[in-house]
Order: sequence, then C-alpha cells, then structure tokens
Amino acid sequence: MEFARAYDPIRALQASWKLLGRSPLPLLVAGILLTLFDGGGRLGFEWHDWEHHHRLPVGAVVVFFGLATCFGLVCFLVGSWISLGIANVVEKTVIEGRASPADAFNARGRLFEMVLGQLLAVVIALGACVPFGLIALAAVFSTRALHMNEGLAVVAAILAALAYLPFYLYLILGISLSRQAIAIEGLQPVAALQRSWNLVRGNRLRLLLYWIVIGVFGALGLLLCCVGVFLTSTLEYTAQYESYLALTRPEDYSRSWLAGAPVPPKPPLNATIG
Repeated sequence: MEFARAYDPIRALQASWKLLGRSPLPLLVAGILLTLFDGGGRLGFEWHDWEHHHRLPVGAVVVFFGLATCFGLVCFLVGSWISLGIANVVEKTVIEGRASPADAFNARGRLFEMVLGQLLAVVIALGACVPFGLIALAAVFSTRALHMNEGLAVVAAILAALAYLPFYLYLILGISLSRQAIAIEGLQPVAALQRSWNLVRGNRLRLLLYWIVIGVFGALGLLLCCVGVFLTSTLEYTAQYESYLALTRPEDYSRSWLAGAPVPPKPPLNATIG
C-alpha cells in the first residue's frame, strides 16, 4: 500500500475500528494499559504546591523525586512491553482474523530492542530541543546583560523558535516510525531509525497531518467523562500499527480480510485446547 493510503488517518481509524470488532478484549486490554503507562505514564505525578517546597525536609523531597523516577521507569518499561503486545495483536488480527488476550503480553523477544530504541529516540529528541533552550537563554541574556527591551526580546525569541521549528519537525517526523519498525519488523534500534527515516522521506507533511488527526481523536475521549479516552486511545494505538503494517507488508495486507479476503475460520475447540 502506498504511503498516502496507508497513512490516511480516516482510513486507519476505520480499519482500527474493524480490528477492534474482531479482537476487542486483547486490543482494549493493551490499549488501556498503554493509555496508563505509555511515555512514562500519562497520568504521572503532579506537585502543585511548589511554593511550599522550602517547608519540607530535604529527605522528603528526595524520597518524592526518587519515587517519581521509579514510577516513570516502571511506566516506560511497561509501555515498551505493551507496545510490542498491541503490535502483535494488530498483526495477528489483520492476518489471522483474531487474536487472544495472551497476545497482548507477548513481546516476541523484542523488549530489549524496544527499550533501547525508545531511549535512543528520546536522546535524539532532547538533542533536537537544545536550540529552543539556547534561544530562551539568549532572550534572558539580552534582557539582563544587554538591557534589551523585554517585549522585543520575547518577539525575537518567538521568531527564532518559529524559524527553527520546521527543522525540529523534520527530524522528529523522520524518526517517528522507529517504534513501529521494531515492533512489526523486529529491527535493531539503529536500523529501525534508519528504516523510519527512509519510509518517511518525501511524506513528512502527510505524516504530520496523520499524527495530528489521530492524536486529536485519541484525546477526544477526555470529553466523555475521561473514561472514553480508553476507547479512543485504543483506536489511536491500533491505527498506528495498522498503518505501518499496511505500508510495509503490502502482500500480507492485500490477502487479509481487511482487503476483502474471507475471514479465516476459527480453529476447532479441541485443537485450541490441545
């Protein structure tokens, strides 16, 4: 399938809904876990009373941040594990017509590669953010040391950040499919980054629109008493892996029930038990 078709967000979300209808339990289990744990924990820790920190013992502050760090690490590891699981569920459902709840927890021996690959992507993303920090520091320096008008310094900083933003997006979009490359194709971290960069070449604007649309769709669940986010996020995650599978495995996809082929029959009960 061509990139434009595979990464059509409307098509991908429609396909993810069909996949959810075939394997509802494993996809919902994986989707809910990813919503809770992906990216270091979407729920996370928040401390709103920063102005009262000086009243707390140093030991309490250290313990808090230690616990927050451990929590973030656990979330990162669980998110990496379940990312592989939901990719497995999507792949099995597309090809075989169904998946089991156990498939949502099957990392297929790729957990180390996923963890390392995501860490590498985070390092690259943080490096790409350095110019934004330098722009902010330059604005502070110009107002305090050079006595530049604060309003003028802020405007100059905003213009500089906007000028750099296309380069930042170019880099981030280029590596944004590396997680799917590891989960679906089993690539090593560096190879996954290279694979992502090659797949995205010439399609960055289309991919940016894709991420925006499915990201907004995933967040719409917050409007349904926040509970709906588990459904919309599940569809969002499912769409990500379905799109990558459609792009990189066109032969398998063209023979799948999503492309109009008959749905594979369920295995006999005695065969399943055996």
